[in-house]
Amino acid sequence: MEESILFHSTDLSFLTVSPDGHSLVKEDGTPFFWLGDTAWCLFTRSPEEVERYLQDRTAKGFTVIQAMAIRTDPTTWELWKNYRGDRPFDGLDPVRLNERYWQHLDFIVDEAACNGLYLVLFGMWGRDVNGLFPDPPRNNYDYGYTLAQRYRDRPHVLWAVCGEYEKIREDWKTNHRITDEQRDQIRNLARGLDAGRARHNLMTIHPIFTSSRDFHDEPWLDFNMQQTWGHIAPDIRRIGEDYRRLPAKPVLNGEPGYENRPQNDCPAWHLRLEGYWSVFSGAFGFTYGAHKVWEFEPGWEEALDYPGAGQMRHLRALMESHPCLDHIPDPGILTSDPGSMSKESPTYRVAVRAADGHVLFVYTPQGYGFEVDMTKCSGTQARAWWYNPRDGLCYDTEGRPTDRSFGQYPTQGTRMFCPPDPSGEGCDWVLVIEDATRSLDACNFPMRT
Repeated sequence: MEESILFHSTDLSFLTVSPDGHSLVKEDGTPFFWLGDTAWCLFTRSPEEVERYLQDRTAKGFTVIQAMAIRTDPTTWELWKNYRGDRPFDGLDPVRLNERYWQHLDFIVDEAACNGLYLVLFGMWGRDVNGLFPDPPRNNYDYGYTLAQRYRDRPHVLWAVCGEYEKIREDWKTNHRITDEQRDQIRNLARGLDAGRARHNLMTIHPIFTSSRDFHDEPWLDFNMQQTWGHIAPDIRRIGEDYRRLPAKPVLNGEPGYENRPQNDCPAWHLRLEGYWSVFSGAFGFTYGAHKVWEFEPGWEEALDYPGAGQMRHLRALMESHPCLDHIPDPGILTSDPGSMSKESPTYRVAVRAADGHVLFVYTPQGYGFEVDMTKCSGTQARAWWYNPRDGLCYDTEGRPTDRSFGQYPTQGTRMFCPPDPSGEGCDWVLVIEDATRSLDACNFPMRT
């Protein structure tokens, strides 16, 4: 099993929203980078399997796990059992929890903390909001309240009201617009969770597209979540739209494509581009997903080591190398055509900077060159590195690993930058430009693993 001490931490304080409304921070004000993994059906695994999974994800640099509290079968509507055959309820009206089932979830919650991981629990799936309980308005509230009360003293627990809330509609495949009545049904569950939680157990809701469309102004919604999985091409422009929405709330890409999922042809490279596109467009983090792992199908143990799972840490490391709360997406950094988001040939370049301009990041998914407005960088001189999202190392213009910047340039006019050869699918790069008076040698970036 892979081992790492670089990212391991059991310092799990409550998270809260930063003063500017765009990030999450710990209680002491330090920035928190969300690097999530999707483990919807973790409750079906034995204690030994849970330990193996969580230890692996900690070693790979993840900070958050997203998991269901309960699940119903999408065809039979029966509630799934845990690994030893326990169902979650002894009664649905009134809602009575089966302690044996929830004691196993308690174990998962506490084991996540032991591994330094935050845990997002999903109350139910959207299709269950109307059909799980006999009296949904009352029972959903009672269930949410009971669940949130159970874990309100766990600072590392966060809540997602439900998953793919639009699936409350039976015709969701052709119509994703929920009705006012359906919105109120979902609110009942959210209000129960909100009443039962400690105020710093943050809450969101998981959509098919974006939570902002139906719930942005809800007082219980602490941050927006988006999904780009299954779409013809990930429309990262929606991240920017939510970033600019008022009142300001943080935004997260909480479900991208799943690595190696046959239905959407998603190699590691595609997960990297969705991650960098999302974060550089204003998201405060990114949730990865691996085929076979999310539902713990046969072969999930081998799928833990899909290439993308090990490469996501480099996105976190890059952002934590400059741990400021004011990373601002800035398309104006690029003075050349940014390219296309098409699934067939995604060439879209995206850029982000610190508010004071001391550092700029530009991501190019296929290694094609671009032109930069150098005046966006503070100071009179700037140093530059090529950062490799595949291995977390820095390179010079000839493609050789280096612990020094490859050049120093005046912060005037525009300049063309071309990544090391070759270019094409899988040859993604990040250009790092930093004020020379603030600059660190590349070897001091926490990028090596």
